[in-house]
Amino acid sequence: TINQTLDNLIAADKKAYQKQLREKDLIPEYTAYLPLHMYVLFGKVKKIREYIAVCYDLNTPDVFGRTAIYYAMFNDDFKVMKLLISAGADYHFKDPVSKCTLLHLAATEGYLDKVKYMVETLGLSLNDVDKYNHTPLSSSMLFSQVDVAEYLITQGAVNDYQIGRIDVLLIHLTNVLKKLNKQAEKMAVVPFEILDKIRKITNFIASV
Repeated sequence: TINQTLDNLIAADKKAYQKQLREKDLIPEYTAYLPLHMYVLFGKVKKIREYIAVCYDLNTPDVFGRTAIYYAMFNDDFKVMKLLISAGADYHFKDPVSKCTLLHLAATEGYLDKVKYMVETLGLSLNDVDKYNHTPLSSSMLFSQVDVAEYLITQGAVNDYQIGRIDVLLIHLTNVLKKLNKQAEKMAVVPFEILDKIRKITNFIASV
């Protein structure tokens, strides 16, 4: 049966992972009984593939209500994150306590590659709010992730009255705007992408 296969799969790993989890103080010991979460936490891609092959449910939450894909984002493991999504993991996950999305998490940590993937490939909402009414944009600026904030603005994220470090963001955006305008001045025909960025950044600055 599937359960027997899973038991066999993790039998040799359980004690070792429990010990590592305790030593790293990542999550309480009893969470280790969810094998997929263990494998994601330690980046065991081969084990994750074996698990996926015998278990179709990748969205079982742990005792904190978090699924495996949350830990892939938490660990900054893009390869595992994509693997889980391709196998059917729900990328619309929201943390049951903070209500933040995966996009909030990536924006907060400054994971620009993941932010782009979730916006452009997965189509996650730019303006979802968490428990504290923060959007991914304001979350990025609470931790001064200006590159992520710039990207979100050029993708159409709206001005958030709660945005943190607005002075830092405005300085950054002003410098970006100057560079874009200089590029445009040298071109006979300015690409739409550059014109669109100039427009969105200018509108955002004007809205502050």
